[in-house]
Amino acid sequence: MNKIFGYIFKNKFRLAKGIIRHNLAGFLGLLLAGAFVLSQAIRIAAYLKPGRPLEDKYVLYIMAVFAAVSFYRAFLMKSPVILINAATLHHTFYTGYFKIIMMWQYLRLVFRSLAIAGISAYMISGRTVNLLFSTTCILLFAYLLLSELIAWISYHTSGSKTRLLGLMCLNALCLFAGGYSITAGPHAGGVSEGVFRELIKAYVANVAIALLAVELVVVLRHLKHKFQLDYSKYETYLRFIDETMAAQSQNNWAKMVQIAKEHSLKQEYKIMLHHFHPEKHNVLVYKNIIETARQGKAIWITLLALLVFAYTITMTTWLSWNSAEFPEFSKIIAVFLIATVYANLKEIWLRQANTVLQKSSLGLHIPFDTNKILLGYLPFPLIGYAALSAVLGLLFGLGITGMLALFASASLVYAADLLLLTKQFRVNKAVRLVLNALLFSGVYLVFA
Repeated sequence: MNKIFGYIFKNKFRLAKGIIRHNLAGFLGLLLAGAFVLSQAIRIAAYLKPGRPLEDKYVLYIMAVFAAVSFYRAFLMKSPVILINAATLHHTFYTGYFKIIMMWQYLRLVFRSLAIAGISAYMISGRTVNLLFSTTCILLFAYLLLSELIAWISYHTSGSKTRLLGLMCLNALCLFAGGYSITAGPHAGGVSEGVFRELIKAYVANVAIALLAVELVVVLRHLKHKFQLDYSKYETYLRFIDETMAAQSQNNWAKMVQIAKEHSLKQEYKIMLHHFHPEKHNVLVYKNIIETARQGKAIWITLLALLVFAYTITMTTWLSWNSAEFPEFSKIIAVFLIATVYANLKEIWLRQANTVLQKSSLGLHIPFDTNKILLGYLPFPLIGYAALSAVLGLLFGLGITGMLALFASASLVYAADLLLLTKQFRVNKAVRLVLNALLFSGVYLVFA
């Protein structure tokens, strides 16, 4: 058994070594990002006064993040929460070693949930180890571990997931009820609101923890006696991961491109063109909408993260360069992030239009001339820019004028860049750089 774990570790170490060697710049970037996040976490921890718990609204934010991530991992994420080597699954699945390997994987989930719960509870309790810390840690640990196990069961469930969804909703209710009772009740050491109310709040917290504990026992019994692993689905995904990591470790770009194309062909799309019953005058608009919806989740998560970060550094005091300390610095970073979102959306839509134009020029019969194709890729991007500008205007308090200025800057740059697709000039790259500079300048003037 020790040899098996030794081989598994040796294989992971060899793959990681190759990936780091061939992607050193990206690895250093991740290290810098990790160092930044760690420094901000240390700063926030130092900002908290010992013995003074977090305010209720910040506790609510933490609970909401945990709930959102848990629902995403359970019902939207396509990858399993437990990953092993495909060869390990193939050679040990019908042996007793597989149960031992899975036991260690479950223990990893336990330790990970405990670590996250402990750190979060330490911050919530005001960097003290007391009754508030213990109660919060138990509540978060039970919720996080239960969410991980439900996500594991959900991945291997091919039928209806209504029961799992109901269970997750009940868990989220317990999390919010228990969290509010802990922070507002006698555990937090706040001002007394009467013995009866304090007892009620303490009772709610204990009931929430008890419900999560009972659910955890039920889920563990299900995993032990009734759970059936979807071998085919799990092995297919593990093989895909192993092939991808092997290609990255060997810096085999041709193999990576091949894997990406094969994987994209296997994807099942729920939104199809015929669902819209398109006509000739709007078929390109619907095509634009469908292609945008089919973009990978990673793209939208990244763009959303950029907007959230821009809002955080300008409208809150959570990070070190808040608006009270470094207003100009935070404004410049926020402008850069917001303009990056606009520019990336522009590139997504331009690439779609350019694909149709290239196919038309190569001889594919498309019943539209160049002007019709360009006009077909205008309505949806303009609507998208209008919606994004309205949301940003409300979040950052820009007013109607700011919203219109953002929309006008992004729309004019997109329209000009769209026209460049039909012009094969040598100066196109330079013109696009100028257009991007104008976009960034327009966003900056709005926030100035």
